[in-house]
Amino acid sequence: GYNAKVAASNSIQLGNGSVTLVNTAGKYSGKGVSVTDNSTAGGSAIISMNSTSKGMLMPRMTQNQRKAIGSPATGLMVYQTDNTQKGVHFYDGSGWRYLGVGVASN
Repeated sequence: GYNAKVAASNSIQLGNGSVTLVNTAGKYSGKGVSVTDNSTAGGSAIISMNSTSKGMLMPRMTQNQRKAIGSPATGLMVYQTDNTQKGVHFYDGSGWRYLGVGVASN
C-alpha cells in the first residue's frame, strides 16, 4: 500500500505511521499455511501447515538474544543456535526450558 515500508527487522509500517492498530479477521492462507480463527486448523489450533516435502523453521537466535526477550509469552518457542544447549527452548511461564537433544531421528 501507500508508503508501506519495513520499519524494523520484524515489523512492517503501513502508511505514515499514524496507524496504531490494524485489525484482521478471517482466514489467511497460501503456500500450504492457513492462519484462521475457526476450526479449519484442527479445533484447538490457530495455524495449520501442510506439506509432504518441507518442515517448519522456527525463529533462530543466540542464547543472549533469547534471554533478552522481554516478557516472553507462556509457550513461546525458539531455536537457540549456540552454546551447549543448541536446540529448541520454550518459555513455561516462569522460566526458559530446554527440550534437549533427544535421540537421533530415523
